[in-house]
Amino acid sequence: MEDEQEICRVCRSESTPDHPLFHPCKCSGSIRFIHQDCLSEWLTHSKKDYCELCEYRFTFTPIYKEDMPRRLPLKVLFRQFFYRLGSLIKTLLRGLIVTTVWLIVLPLFTLWTWRLCFWTGERIGYTNDPNNGNLPENHPSQQNTTFVETSPSSSSPGFNFETFFTNPGSAWSFLNKR
Repeated sequence: MEDEQEICRVCRSESTPDHPLFHPCKCSGSIRFIHQDCLSEWLTHSKKDYCELCEYRFTFTPIYKEDMPRRLPLKVLFRQFFYRLGSLIKTLLRGLIVTTVWLIVLPLFTLWTWRLCFWTGERIGYTNDPNNGNLPENHPSQQNTTFVETSPSSSSPGFNFETFFTNPGSAWSFLNKR
């Protein structure tokens, strides 16, 4: 058998002094060797911690610089704790706001919009009723009410658009009565 040249199975390049080749799993032959950077990149993209060919689970040992302290300083520990606590609070507040908007604000807005549409629709058609534009108490069962298309002007004896839209109290007073 010929003496095979050692190349990386990911990038297909040879070993260099800066990037030596390793054999981190049980694979053999031309797919045995890989650069450490190529392996890290491949594991990041595949989201696996084992070799896809021989199913050997990779083990990594962290290597620290020699000037690193033996214990983590309290300042760093507290800074990370408060950073993660802040992120958690921000996420919870965001969820609370989304829940409030979808379950409270949007349904109420829709409800009041539809009430306003139906209320204005009922008021536009009444013109010749004795209550001067107000709905009678037995509104659904009244037979004598006539519906006439009216133009939205202040001279109409029915609903007065100008008063309704220029005086905000008139709209809210009706909506709050229901």
